[in-house]
Amino acid sequence: MLINYFLMVLLEKNLILRIMSTDGTNVNKYGLAARVHRTFVSSDRAVKLAQFLSPLIENGTSVLDVGCGYGLVSRRLCDLRPDINLAGIDIVIRDDCLISASPYNGSDFPFPDNAFDYVQFVDVLHHTDDPMILLQEAVRVARKGIILKDHQVTGFLAWQTLWFLDWAGNTPYDIGLLYNFWTQEQWSSAFQTLRLEKASHNSSFGLYPFPFSLLFDRSLHFIDKLVPMEK
Repeated sequence: MLINYFLMVLLEKNLILRIMSTDGTNVNKYGLAARVHRTFVSSDRAVKLAQFLSPLIENGTSVLDVGCGYGLVSRRLCDLRPDINLAGIDIVIRDDCLISASPYNGSDFPFPDNAFDYVQFVDVLHHTDDPMILLQEAVRVARKGIILKDHQVTGFLAWQTLWFLDWAGNTPYDIGLLYNFWTQEQWSSAFQTLRLEKASHNSSFGLYPFPFSLLFDRSLHFIDKLVPMEK
């Protein structure tokens, strides 16, 4: 386990670089850095996240994973919970996507109102210019609520730490980075505007082993289950 995270640190310091051909293009679609990151870092992280997400979802429900990427977290979630019906959407659907997924335009979900029980966001909203756009769509499409895993700027050098993690985890895949990290107050204001309340909140679930947890965990990550406020 510790070896995996030492490899993560090497990636984050850009010591493992993308293999390039002589004409400047990738040898494969994403390159060595992405392959190493996927094998040694994101796989462990996906298993942990799936374990924390699973208890938030009732038996037999349907889930829309927005910004699913290549679907690793949702694939691990389905492995734990074969009873749920899960589909993904993303702006670009990768050839190696592990779940059933459809493209969308980045703002409008291609589904009618109340099409799913839950809409799930896993480290997606900080990649958007305005998270409220997707949150509003989630409220429209979800019958029961929203499962949200993201970051919050709190504590010493929080923004800089999140910037570092986001850069390291996404640069190998050529993902555009906006670093739109919100504070706790911004999240709370958005939930209030959308008439959402927290059915559960977890900001101490621990994605990283000691000693990396001292820097990278703290309370920088959270998982919320959001449900409509009672009228």
